[in-house]
Amino acid sequence: IAGTGKVTMSANMKSPTPDIILVTNAGQYTLTTSTASSFSDSDLPSPISVTFLDGAFVWAVAAGTAHASGVNDTTVSSLDQATAEQFSDPLKRSIAYKGYLLLMGDASIERWTSDPVAAGFPFIESNTYSIGLISTFAIAGFEYGFAGNLAFVGNDCVVYQMDGYSISPISTPFLEKLISDLPD
Repeated sequence: IAGTGKVTMSANMKSPTPDIILVTNAGQYTLTTSTASSFSDSDLPSPISVTFLDGAFVWAVAAGTAHASGVNDTTVSSLDQATAEQFSDPLKRSIAYKGYLLLMGDASIERWTSDPVAAGFPFIESNTYSIGLISTFAIAGFEYGFAGNLAFVGNDCVVYQMDGYSISPISTPFLEKLISDLPD
């Protein structure tokens, strides 16, 4: 894979060999133990991130849509998409966290729950927070094996912690000033 930069990566539960999807700022790829191949689907606009939850890959697209794959597959149907419900802000990231799908925009975060009988997008919006994510990679704690709570930098340069359904600030004014002074 050419270039440098950060990536998001996720694998499904397909047996005997899971599909692995990698999303970069230069495109997306499928990975095997020996190769990386360019990946595209005509029903999937250029994504900014990928995650996996309840049998489906979920891609976030900056325009504010999320797209889901078929169960343990990489194909996407034009019907398997959703748009942020409460705010029409651009998406920064899709995250699977504690059994929920978080669609994180630049002005809001929506928590979606699995809806396995739904026709189309397999998740349904359950609640919204009016705090956005400052950038695609300003988040930690969703990774497998991480024992703490999700932490992220909000669009207001405050570091937040998600604990259950509550989001609370955990940064100091000094840290918030340092964050706000960083270049984009």
